[in-house]
Amino acid sequence: MNKESGHLKRVLIILYYWPPSGGAGVHRWLKFVKYLRNFGWEPIVYVPSNPDYPIIDSNRLDEIPSDIEIIKRPIWEPFSLYRKFTGKKRDTKMDFGHLVNVKTYIQKGWKERLAIWIRGNFFIPDSRVFWVNPSFRFLSDYYNKNKFQAVISSGPPHSLHLIALELKLKFNIPWMADFRDPWSEYFSSLMLTKWAVNKHTTLEKRILQTADKVVVIGRNMQMQNFENAGIHSDIVMNGFDIDDYQRLEKPLVKKDKFTLLYAGTLSQRRNNSLFWKVIKSLIDANDLFASKLNIQLVGKVDSSVSEDIKKYNLESFIDIVDFIPFDEVVKRQMEATVLLLFVDNFEGAKWVLTGKFFEYLASNRPILALGPIGGDLSAEITNTSSGLLADYNDEGSMEKAITIFFNQYLDQSIFSFQNKNIEKYSRLGLTQKIASLLDEMI
Repeated sequence: MNKESGHLKRVLIILYYWPPSGGAGVHRWLKFVKYLRNFGWEPIVYVPSNPDYPIIDSNRLDEIPSDIEIIKRPIWEPFSLYRKFTGKKRDTKMDFGHLVNVKTYIQKGWKERLAIWIRGNFFIPDSRVFWVNPSFRFLSDYYNKNKFQAVISSGPPHSLHLIALELKLKFNIPWMADFRDPWSEYFSSLMLTKWAVNKHTTLEKRILQTADKVVVIGRNMQMQNFENAGIHSDIVMNGFDIDDYQRLEKPLVKKDKFTLLYAGTLSQRRNNSLFWKVIKSLIDANDLFASKLNIQLVGKVDSSVSEDIKKYNLESFIDIVDFIPFDEVVKRQMEATVLLLFVDNFEGAKWVLTGKFFEYLASNRPILALGPIGGDLSAEITNTSSGLLADYNDEGSMEKAITIFFNQYLDQSIFSFQNKNIEKYSRLGLTQKIASLLDEMI
């Protein structure tokens, strides 16, 4: 039961991704906002009024508590200039990884290369930087009239931390900086000048040293990006909201097909060409496997995925659904035989513990993850007995894992699968941890 609002401490939460935006970046703070009142905090949400969201999911709007204060201010983003410069249509949506995956854009010509260079060297830390100064002025006026006891910023986009930084410096408001992804991983993939690298590094260091609390989503991220720099941080993982699953009539796992399902954006860096090669090899070697296989890709798919599917003649085995509402995604996850989890292949991948993993846990279907051995994901799969992880550079381990799951499908043992130790990932419990950190700050 929520506490009376008059007895709650007020916290301003500065966000970019917020309903009706779709995608994993929305869920973390939507759920924290949903439950913060249970632990003595009244959320005030500050978001842009005209954001350039790549995915829209209006169903998420129903989860926003009806009586919380949401402040919206306009934002100017340079994507309209990019569209005009590159000849794209005015209504073209920008992908989540827009202008981060250098290889993709280099292949497309000089305009894209120039756009990457401009993005990396002039929009620091990111393309939402033009929202910083207007937001700081507006929120300064707001604070003078409507005091709050703490402020939270969540990135990416990491420019939002700069808004909170200015509020901290002017009013000495206790500040929590939440890093869903590390800053350095973003600017390291751009074509930066030495000056731009120094600018990124200086801004990031200032934020980490000024914030009262730094929050990260996993242990490897904590060690690699913060402890090595002498910065203390607290881990608050992503999780799942059991309400998302209990409100649905639990569907039965479909038995007529060996269904591998991936839900989410499948970018070029996340796409694993070896996986498609292994699938093709198993199809050619096993007629029964070929007759039973169905792969579902639910979400936006990069052109590199389509090219691999075509290269290995897999079109008849794969269903691609560009977008469906979150409730339908949950239903399909619960019906699938195995849930696929592709991890981005890059140097810092060991810290990746995507929010999708926790949604998969709540679906209670076995997970086949393709990622780095020895990282946060590998540890959590072991701790929860939730599936198998195959090294994303090892064809043999992929083939072995898929074969294990297919044999379990044939003897039907996979239909009685049960993971364990997942209660600690509930959004309610994780919100309590956020509230405790807020209490410590003040």
